[in-house]
Amino acid sequence: VSSLMVNRAKTVKIMNYVDEALNNYKILCDASSQPNKSRRHTILYKMYVEEQSIEFVSGYFDKDRTTILRNRDEALQEFSILLFGIDILDM
Repeated sequence: VSSLMVNRAKTVKIMNYVDEALNNYKILCDASSQPNKSRRHTILYKMYVEEQSIEFVSGYFDKDRTTILRNRDEALQEFSILLFGIDILDM
């Protein structure tokens, strides 16, 4: 039971870290004047937090599916740097 509580505490710390990184990413995206950059956080949020489909997200933004996928891939690249630091670039 105690090992389960330790694992649960670690999971809570990790999720708090991810939430903080996602909030920081939102600030960075909102500060951008580029429309495709400013929607990246929302794409990640809708797809991975709200678990919406790519079709729903593309309809939400009234953009083509490939545009949303490209924005998602760019967002994941940027967000991974916030999560893991500059070391992710060496991979």
